[in-house]
Amino acid sequence: MNAPSTRTSSLPFRLLARPLSLVRALLISLKTAISGTELDRRKGTLTANELAAFLELSPATLWRLHSSGKLPSPTRFNRAVRWDRRTIEKWLSDGRPPRDKWEADHPPR
Repeated sequence: MNAPSTRTSSLPFRLLARPLSLVRALLISLKTAISGTELDRRKGTLTANELAAFLELSPATLWRLHSSGKLPSPTRFNRAVRWDRRTIEKWLSDGRPPRDKWEADHPPR
């Protein structure tokens, strides 16, 4: 028989040993699982982390999509970047077109 291991591994230690991006992705997925993937109807704008969780993407992938012009343009409040909830809902219902096509069809107000 195998003797039981005397080494104990705790979850926090294993998480610290992983790259930070994996920890962030885990936290976002836990937040999504707890809150659900529905957009909060009371909230008018979404942070990058909230939008990434809703789209089931990592924040890095969200920023890559933003940089390549595949997401609608966000609104900037000083250094804060936010996406309009209604714009994201319309963008999703229109089939996620690239930013240039989206902005040609839906000019800013």
